[in-house]
Amino acid sequence: MRWVIFLGILAISNPTLAQMKAIDLEKHCRAVDRIVEGREILETDVSDAALCIGYLGGFMDTVQVMENFLETEIFCIPPEGLPSDQTRRVFMKFLEENPTELSETARSTLWLAMNRSFACR
Repeated sequence: MRWVIFLGILAISNPTLAQMKAIDLEKHCRAVDRIVEGREILETDVSDAALCIGYLGGFMDTVQVMENFLETEIFCIPPEGLPSDQTRRVFMKFLEENPTELSETARSTLWLAMNRSFACR
């Protein structure tokens, strides 16, 4: 029954963001690098960075809700949690190492990236 409710929640999520490709999220997340490193900032960097941070935060919030609802760990994140930018760095590193994933959905690629880095053994 829990899975039915969970699948229902997924079904009503924002379809535009749900279908975002990993390459698009990567572009948004690269803006964070430019801002943090003090490089030349493009006109869209602030909104791109906000979308990246919001998307990743929403993903991790959803994982936490799922873990609470299913009463199981999905990713084995250290008890002290992750530094604020760790999810983005995990995602970006995964894409560097797996460029074929750029054409996949951002959510499935992010799931693979987090699972690779924080799989429960």
